[in-house]
Amino acid sequence: MNFPDGWAPGTVPVRVQHSRDGASWTDVTTVEAHRSGEDHTFSADIAAPKSGFLRARFDATESFREATSDVVRLSR
Repeated sequence: MNFPDGWAPGTVPVRVQHSRDGASWTDVTTVEAHRSGEDHTFSADIAAPKSGFLRARFDATESFREATSDVVRLSR
């Protein structure tokens, strides 16, 4: 995540979500993204489902707009 004007909170809550159909999303876990240089980074260890889709989501706050990552399709 990259925030405009170079200012960002120290940590950002990021929800990792799963969907079976790519339309209805369920939270798998919430992790904190930490400042790393000019950006924020995060990682999460999850038991990935065998199929469906994953994405990461940051909810809007008073200071920032919401952000949603690209969707990743799972396959095994």
